[in-house]
Amino acid sequence: MTVIAQETTAAPGVPINILEALLRNQLADPTAMIIDHISTRLVHQGTNDSNTFYRVTLRWALRNSALDSYASTWIIKHWKAGGVRDSALGITQPREVLAWELGWLRPDALPDGITVPFIGAWRAPDNTEAWLAMADVSAELAAYARMGLSSEQVISRAKAILARLAQFHTLWEQPERQAELQAYPWLRYPEGYPWELSPVERPSADLDAFLAGRPADERRLWEHLLLGRRALVKSLAGYPQTLLHNDLDDRNIGLRWPGGGAVAGAAALVRRDLVLIDWEWIALGPAAIDVARIIQFLPVMLAPGSPIPEAFWSNELADYYYAHYRAAGGRCVDAARWRRSYGLALVAQALVQMPFTHGAMRRAIRGDIPPPQIVGVPEAVIRQNLRAGLPMMEQMEQLVIREARRWLG
Repeated sequence: MTVIAQETTAAPGVPINILEALLRNQLADPTAMIIDHISTRLVHQGTNDSNTFYRVTLRWALRNSALDSYASTWIIKHWKAGGVRDSALGITQPREVLAWELGWLRPDALPDGITVPFIGAWRAPDNTEAWLAMADVSAELAAYARMGLSSEQVISRAKAILARLAQFHTLWEQPERQAELQAYPWLRYPEGYPWELSPVERPSADLDAFLAGRPADERRLWEHLLLGRRALVKSLAGYPQTLLHNDLDDRNIGLRWPGGGAVAGAAALVRRDLVLIDWEWIALGPAAIDVARIIQFLPVMLAPGSPIPEAFWSNELADYYYAHYRAAGGRCVDAARWRRSYGLALVAQALVQMPFTHGAMRRAIRGDIPPPQIVGVPEAVIRQNLRAGLPMMEQMEQLVIREARRWLG
């Protein structure tokens, strides 16, 4: 599902009345007027066909301002109901816009060190479409290297992200916040959980490529899990619930120094701001869902030939998150219970991603389909990483198999 890309194509722009509504909302000034603007459609590399993105440069003025005009550049997302992926997930409303309107993603509602670069939003009264204005953080996200990292870099980044995320999750576990979340049915199961996506709604060739190389017993287990995923959802419902981003792969995450500067020393890494975009699948659920998704994507970031960190396959990173979660007041007070929820979340996230993404990667390695695109990463580098990452993919699959067998008894 992801956001901003680097190339543009000519296309109809953002309607002037929408831009002006967004501007006046941001400034809390109904006299703001747009003098001139240019909208350029962005070619994004996500999978959600509900979205269209634009980079908009606008010049505007205020009736009572002494200055002639001001200038701004925004990224604007246009969401329309009826996309294939959203429809499969039961998403019929612009969730991130609703969350913004409720104040959940505004700066004063976020823990220190977490940034959501939203500026303003407009939605149709019937919720069939919405427009979301964002600060242009594409350069910062592009500067956040996603592949070719050393083992130490991958682990230190993961820890910086998990420490910040623990603060967000614990904030929304507080009783007064829980009452607020429970008041909105569109956040709850089954609409908010991507692992409800049926295999028939994903490319069968990817699933076939994944299952083809599995031993017979593992193939039967994967098939059982895919067909019986509702029981897994039920098991996870017994853990403390919080507000989830629900789509935390590496493309929706950035790290930046506050104010754009840099701070020396590895210990200063945790001082970076965590920048989170693409909240379209925001939902209510156990914190382990977000944590498992982050950790499952870490092997993709490792440089070919780098030593594989043991932390990928152990509970080290999950326990690191839990220590920060408990320090911030998280409600799951039993470490063994937390590990259990994390193991279930690994299986849940694997069901929606692993058979299809790993199958597609195997097909790309064989040359059957083009490799995935990642902003700022040449295709040759992506192919090299796919080949080098195959053993890690298989090891991650074994980790999921182990957790699934533990859950099934």
